[in-house]
Amino acid sequence: MRTKTLKDDSIQLIEITGHAPISGYNVKKHNHSYYQICYVIGGKGTVSINNKKFEMSKGDIFIFNPFEYHSLKSDKKHPSETIVIGMGLKNNIWSLYIPKEYNIISKIKDAKTQNVKVILKHVIKEHSKKELGYKEIEISLLNQLLVTIKRIIMKNSGKRAIFPHKYVKKTDRTEQIKNYIYGNYKNKLSLDNIAQAVFLSKYHLLHVFKKALGVTPYEYIQQLRIDDAKHLLNTTNKTISEIAFEVGFESISQFNRTFKKITETSPTQYKNKRTV
Repeated sequence: MRTKTLKDDSIQLIEITGHAPISGYNVKKHNHSYYQICYVIGGKGTVSINNKKFEMSKGDIFIFNPFEYHSLKSDKKHPSETIVIGMGLKNNIWSLYIPKEYNIISKIKDAKTQNVKVILKHVIKEHSKKELGYKEIEISLLNQLLVTIKRIIMKNSGKRAIFPHKYVKKTDRTEQIKNYIYGNYKNKLSLDNIAQAVFLSKYHLLHVFKKALGVTPYEYIQQLRIDDAKHLLNTTNKTISEIAFEVGFESISQFNRTFKKITETSPTQYKNKRTV
């Protein structure tokens, strides 16, 4: 049986960022609609995932799931340095590689974690140069990245070095709501629309969704739109106005206001930065 691998229509490289070893830097509590992998190059600090704290050190790998609130605080004496990659994955590709029970954090010190670092740096190099065929190489590298992480988990799943994912409560009803929103977030959506589609009262809908994900349906929709916009800003030459309407906003002012609230920067500044 052939192993399923990533294809162009199954993955989006949302962003590649990182944090230099600056004493005491602090990434505030936030979330996003895509998966994020954080590799610690060196130094020390603290990562908080849904209010549960983990100490970080060289070689640690942190996996942030969609809509999990997380923050990062660097140690003042030994500031941390990290590489962070954000990936939008379709068709349940993630679950082919990373078991759901191991979706939060891996703290392993072996050769395979070094491979993660090498792959991430290769992705950065390919995307910054943008030479012929770089997108195809990115897909191949991301495939290698997920396979490598899967191997780490399989090798160490019985050890305390792997922290299971047990902090976000999910139900079939929540998944039904999420699927409807994901298929319609670029259109005009109201709480009444969503509630009617999933056969719930809007009050019950709010309760179920907020309890499972920690955000309201409105916040979920806005995050999806902004993450989609970030991808388009990074990978196309479309204007900010075109992108704003394409991802579902009804006005440029609303888009600019929401983008800055979520990312703490304007769409223009983000586009000029071109982090990926």
